[in-house]
Amino acid sequence: MLLSFDTLPLREVCENEDAAIKEYGSNAARLLRTRLADLRAYETVGDIMVGHPREINCGENSYVVNLGENYQLVFCANHINVPMVDGKVDWSKVTRIKILKIRNSHD
Repeated sequence: MLLSFDTLPLREVCENEDAAIKEYGSNAARLLRTRLADLRAYETVGDIMVGHPREINCGENSYVVNLGENYQLVFCANHINVPMVDGKVDWSKVTRIKILKIRNSHD
């Protein structure tokens, strides 16, 4: 899949291990790096098998994967024409995503 980022600071944290460790700790930073590599390796969102992947309602059609017990990586489809079926995102056809945020899973 192709990844993009909602903000430059988010991109910095996702692409710079030292920034991720400072922000989220070493365990979450390691899992973030691993999840991002996994996402790049998958062809579609529907192929994701790690991090308890699931669709969520977060103001827009979003998806989440866990980064250990404390954090979650939230993203959405990033197509000009988002693949839809029956009024919902067809995640099995989404090949471009935008990372929206990393959130505390306890909030």
